[in-house]
Formats: sequence, C-alpha cells, structure tokens
Amino acid sequence: MKKNTRKILLLLYPAENDLQNNPGEKPMLSFRQLRFLLPGLSMAGLKSLLFYLEKNEYLFKQQLNEEVFYSLTNYGSDELERQFPALSIARRQWSGQWTMIVFLQSIKSDQNFRYLRTFLLKNGCLALTRGIFLFPGQLSDLVLAELNNRYRQGVMVYQLGNCIIGEERIIIGQKISLADSLKIYSSISRELDELIEITSPIKKLKDQHKLTFYSIFDRFETFLLEDSGLIKHYYPQVEGPLSILTKLQKVLKI
Repeated sequence: MKKNTRKILLLLYPAENDLQNNPGEKPMLSFRQLRFLLPGLSMAGLKSLLFYLEKNEYLFKQQLNEEVFYSLTNYGSDELERQFPALSIARRQWSGQWTMIVFLQSIKSDQNFRYLRTFLLKNGCLALTRGIFLFPGQLSDLVLAELNNRYRQGVMVYQLGNCIIGEERIIIGQKISLADSLKIYSSISRELDELIEITSPIKKLKDQHKLTFYSIFDRFETFLLEDSGLIKHYYPQVEGPLSILTKLQKVLKI
C-alpha cells in the first residue's frame, strides 16, 4: 500500500472516541478535503487514486448536498490495520500475553535461520535474543503455517504468561524504543494542540499552518507504520495514536 493511500485511509479511520460516542458512524472526507490533504497530487492523480480505492472496496463513495464524500469500508479498515498494527483491536486490547518462538536447529533450505528471522520481523515479531522471538498475542495463521510447514523440527513455540523475574517494561521497552515512541507521540500531540487552538470553528488554516499540518501528519504516518502498538499496555495514561488521530481529524474538521 502506497503512502498516499495510507494517508487517506488513516484519516478516515474511526478514532476511539468516535466509536464510543457515535457507534456505527464513520468519519467522511469530501473531495475538497482530500485535495487539501494531498497537495502534491494532481487533480487527475487524485481522481485516479480515489477511483482505484473505490473500485477495490477500500472506500465508499456517496453524494450529500451536491458534494461527494468518501468513508472507509470494513475491508478498508482491515487492510489499514494490517499496515498499522498499533490500530488493530487485538493490539489495543492486548493484556500482556506473549507467544515465544525458540530456534532449535536450522533447516537445509534456510541455513542459520536467515529467512525466518526476516520473515518474523516483517510479521511483527520482536527479537529478544538471537534465537528467541516474541509476538504480543496469538500468531497469525500465516506465521503459524510457515512455522508448521517448514520449521516443524527446527523451532518450538510457547505461550507465555506473566514475567516472574526481570523488569519487562524496561527490557521490552529497550527492544522497541518505547522511550523514543513516548517522546515522538508527545511532541506530535503538543503541536496538534497548538494548531487546534489557533484554528477555531470559524477560522481556516493559513498557509504556514497548512505546512505545519502536512509536516505533523507525515511524521505521524511514518512513525505509526513502525509502531508495535505496545505503548497503551505499558503506559495507559499516555496519549496514543488514536488520540492523536482524533486531533488530526479535528484540525480537518471531519
């Protein structure tokens, strides 16, 4: 999924507050708002992208008061959560249970587990040590099938409960750079608060504020792509991606 596609779908994703206050309702973006969101895309390019997304059932198109609006389909939400694991309900509701993959003996077609290491990292696993990987929650069917079909004699898979010895938040935090994540989200949230304060319901973003918005949104999308989604579990009091997404939507007045 390309960056422009991710950006469109991301701003149409129902934030947590929206789901609680207006269950069943989804954010909508007009064509005019989408033009604002992607200034580097030509009119023809935007129309082509929206046609592609509608045709592939990522977006639902409707006309209200002679203006065209787009909203996210369930299929679009699922695809977006695959791109951004931190948004998934499974990760948001994660209670701290880990699945552990232990490397035993590499197979002839994958000496030293080179392919498997890359495969596990690509699918959201965390390298605890050279021969031990962790995944928060249940492994996907794709990963289980790969392990069962190709590495049945080469690995062991465990389900883990609570950490008994050692400070999990410190150890895991170092592996996924939790401290850096907290700083980045805090900085983005603070900048958005300033934008929201500047743009009252009757004011529009000035050119300099638009540039600020583009910069914030670009940093948020780029960072969210790499976010493991574990901040909410270890630091529930900290504003996470859904809270920031709510603020981005507020700036756009969705």
